Amino acid sequence: DGGALPEVVGDAGCVVPAGDDLALARAIKQLLQDPEQQKALGRQGRQRIKDTFSWQAKAQRLSHYYHDILAEKAR
Repeated sequence: DGGALPEVVGDAGCVVPAGDDLALARAIKQLLQDPEQQKALGRQGRQRIKDTFSWQAKAQRLSHYYHDILAEKAR
């Protein structure tokens, strides 16, 4: 859970407390034992990348930002 990792991962992964080796080992073990959870997190991760970090998503947010600024100046 160090830095911006929770914001990057969102609901598409497992976040454990920084420096907690046992929590990390438990999370890895749980994933290794649950192929369905592996697939689900993979799907969620792919969707999160497309929705949040793709060039299209970034360009759309930047465009909205500029439109908001221009609308504010027009007031």
